[in-house]
Formats: sequence, C-alpha cells, structure tokens
Amino acid sequence: MALLRRTLVAPLALALAALVAAAPAAAQDPLESEVRAVYLYNFARYITWPADAFPNALTAVRLCVLGSDPVGDALDRAVAGETINGRPLEAVRIGAPDALRGCHILYAPASDDR
Repeated sequence: MALLRRTLVAPLALALAALVAAAPAAAQDPLESEVRAVYLYNFARYITWPADAFPNALTAVRLCVLGSDPVGDALDRAVAGETINGRPLEAVRIGAPDALRGCHILYAPASDDR
C-alpha cells in the first residue's frame, strides 16, 4: 500500500502543478499569482505523505517554483509560518530541473518559448 501511494503521489502532484501552470507567467496579474499560491498550499494540506518522503521528522514540506515567476513571491506569503502535520512549509525557487530532488510539490509555469 505504501509503495502504491508513493508511486502515485509524486506524479499526481507534478501533473496537478503542470495543470495549474496553464497560463503564461507574463499574463498573470497579482491576484492570479496569489490564487495559484494558495491553491498549491491547500493542495499540499490534503496529501498524505509517505514516511520516507522526508529524511527526518523535522524536515519541511518543500513547495518549489521552477524559474522566476510571480507565484514564488505569493507562495512565500502563503506559507509563511504555516505547518502541515507539524512540518513547516518552505517555498523554494529552483533554477533547473536537476534541482528537483527534495521538492514535494513543483510549480512549473508555462514557457514563453512556444
């Protein structure tokens, strides 16, 4: 059961993050960025994380934003001081896909290069 849950949680979280990022970052107004950030925060609250998703009991739940996007700043505000099941939340900006290790949820904005 744990293997099945672990196998499904990460791809589901990544797929949902991709769906949330459907509009280009340049078209986002501040309200849209705030809504996306709060959506990611609320989504994280409903995930049952497997025990081996964290190195120890104090490790933060990492919500990552790929690249420079206004959602990153809004996510900082949304998760400030918040916890999930006793774990702090951390908004992290990553510059390259190889920095994904350690991310529990990834927000990947749509590319402007179509």
